[in-house]
Amino acid sequence: MNFTLDAVRFISWAKKNIFLILFFSFSFFFIFFNLQKPCFWQDEAETALVAKTVLQYGVPKVTDGFNSYYQGPGKLGAAWGGVWAWTPWLQFYLAAFSIKLFGVSELAGRLPFALFGFITLLLLYSFSCRIFDRRTAFLSFVLLAFCVPFILYVRQCRYYALVIFFTMWAIQSIAFISSSRFSKGSLLITLYLLFHSNYMAWIAIYFSIFIYSLANPKDRMSLLKILFVSVLVQGPWFFFFQPFTHSSREISFNFFSIFSRFLGYLYEINSYVVPLILFLLIPLCIYILRFRGDFKKFSHLQKQIIVLLVLITLSTIGISTLGPSFNLRYLVGLFPVLAILLALLINLLWRRSVLIAGCIIVVVVFTNLLNIAGNLAMNFLFHERESARTEVALPLIELTNEIVHPVEGATKAMIDFLSKHAKPNDSVFITYGEYPIMFYTGLKVYGGLALQGLSEINNAKWVIPRKYILSDLDLFGMAYLVQYLEWNRYEKIDINKTDYPWENIPEPRFHQFREIRYDPKLAVHLYRRLDEQESSVLPQPPDLFFFIPKKKVFNSGQDLETELKQFYGSEFTIQKIFFKSM
Repeated sequence: MNFTLDAVRFISWAKKNIFLILFFSFSFFFIFFNLQKPCFWQDEAETALVAKTVLQYGVPKVTDGFNSYYQGPGKLGAAWGGVWAWTPWLQFYLAAFSIKLFGVSELAGRLPFALFGFITLLLLYSFSCRIFDRRTAFLSFVLLAFCVPFILYVRQCRYYALVIFFTMWAIQSIAFISSSRFSKGSLLITLYLLFHSNYMAWIAIYFSIFIYSLANPKDRMSLLKILFVSVLVQGPWFFFFQPFTHSSREISFNFFSIFSRFLGYLYEINSYVVPLILFLLIPLCIYILRFRGDFKKFSHLQKQIIVLLVLITLSTIGISTLGPSFNLRYLVGLFPVLAILLALLINLLWRRSVLIAGCIIVVVVFTNLLNIAGNLAMNFLFHERESARTEVALPLIELTNEIVHPVEGATKAMIDFLSKHAKPNDSVFITYGEYPIMFYTGLKVYGGLALQGLSEINNAKWVIPRKYILSDLDLFGMAYLVQYLEWNRYEKIDINKTDYPWENIPEPRFHQFREIRYDPKLAVHLYRRLDEQESSVLPQPPDLFFFIPKKKVFNSGQDLETELKQFYGSEFTIQKIFFKSM
């Protein structure tokens, strides 16, 4: 009898929440379907490789005793005994636990992070229901669940999903700091785990909570005590993690540089996450429709949470502008924050015009028309940016097609070729993309951004000069390669794939959503060292480079050093630059 009654209640609940169930099913598909494809790209492979050292040694290390894992010259990022000291460890332990349970695979590496991503959606919906209302919860869920960058990032074997989840959990803990006795402990634990997911995200949240506490006398002492304990607990790690000393030299406090990067992040958010123009258009629409009084209906707690969300947005972007590099990944914690803020505005509009609000949701989820409008507006106010996306696209459709038909690009082609033709004792020299080669083939790999094994360059059985130069580090490796490799002892092999360095990178502006058409001029070439009994061949050094510092393409590997002299000065020598970088 009870079973029948429960079944009837469930059916009744399901009928009332059919759209919620449907959208949760769609989000489950986007996050988990074909999670094992494509193969790991550089950063994912790094996480998986270091995770394997956790299983080997109990702590993450920069080497497994065979290959070394650090994306910089020297032993950058290594502490005593080769212990990993560059990025926080939580992602490595999580990946190691999954690999221990399910074996070494892409699915095992990505699964725990995908789970955190999916749980974030549940948490977002629950939190928005409790603080605001069901419609706001539903709208914020839809905006986040179908946000292409969110899906890309949580499908990675990397820390991104952890930052998104713990940011959302911290917001919930702060919201109920007065009404729940568990919230104080929950916030302290969340801050600890957030730090060990990404310390830059922790700094941004820490600063936001501090400012929020100053404007909130009721919870001020509780929050300040938690912040004090948090910084006390994390204190030793500030001395352990090397970026706090190494990267401090690269932090720029130049106003124009900071403003330019701040503007760049606004473009990134507007282009791929939420159309910022709606934060101007919807209030304007509300004003025209004469229901300004709806703004006054927010409760005191709701207003406090809105202030907190705005503080987190500004501090996260602000902290990111001081960093040494520019990537949307540093803003992943803002995805649920921006979804809630936009959902609140759309909900206000919904109360008076369901048609307008519904159209906005459809346009935001399925097209980038409003994103383009925002970019054009910012271009008019400021200056045109190269990265500002202005072409019409259907991002969610593109992503759906990629998930159903995963891209197998240059990295997969190199791995398959080496797995088939390389012998276990062979070594590989590659200018970039060494970690996937290490992870999938088990071969000894030199080169990369660490500039390892340059002295072994003519002993490498396989040499892979990538077509794209991404930084000074692989540029130096390429220069050394061009000048000192015995090209007449290497056979050039075309594997019929257009070179692209990242493929599955989650950065939307670089992510490869579809197969790149084969272009012989940009083809991936592997060079096989000839055996002693084989005759020398006509030297065929790489015939095309994309030189990032000057954005210049030129046609002869032999001319590379001349080009470098023009860029670095006439005193440039490969040895001087290389040893200086060490």
